[in-house]
Amino acid sequence: MRIKSKKLITFTFIIFVFFLVAIKLFHDGYRLTPVSAAHCIRFTQPIQQELLLEKQISSDLVFYLLDTGDSYHTIYSCRVGPMWKSYYGVGSNQSKNENTIELQTKYWLDDANIGWIVSTSHDPNVTSFKVSYGDQTIEENALKNEPTVIVVPAPNAIISGMGTGFEAVALSKDDVVLYRLNYLMEKYHVTTDYGWHPVFQD
Repeated sequence: MRIKSKKLITFTFIIFVFFLVAIKLFHDGYRLTPVSAAHCIRFTQPIQQELLLEKQISSDLVFYLLDTGDSYHTIYSCRVGPMWKSYYGVGSNQSKNENTIELQTKYWLDDANIGWIVSTSHDPNVTSFKVSYGDQTIEENALKNEPTVIVVPAPNAIISGMGTGFEAVALSKDDVVLYRLNYLMEKYHVTTDYGWHPVFQD
């Protein structure tokens, strides 16, 4: 009887610890699916959110693009063992412009050495986006009024353009550069307006 009673106490203690751990994980935002983990993210102020895009970057990483009215925001979910945990990324500083190209997010995960650029072209002359860095080139077709995702498997230090020749451009069907992703130049000064800017042809 004492042996059975001791086993019952041990089993009860294990179940109790399991539930404590489960409650702690749930409180900290861990979930069994990436989308349920993403729903745990709370903005500081209540805002209207529209899910524009869900993109699986790898088996351990999924990101979501939200339209919050005046801007775009990124939420990404990472696998942690058998569970998922979500984090708030960054929004785009470029103002919405439904006449040219919108930069909706440019984000990098230094720990994973991977990043993504999401843009939507409203210009019918744009047919593709191309990113070049070092000796690597990535090109994706651009559908009008639809988000285009370019996944870049490289550290942020490389993509920041520190002498690596990083370039992101929007091309026409004839491979003419129509837009360039960069800071806007005013005379000889660089502004804080980072985004897609038209390239004026000679």
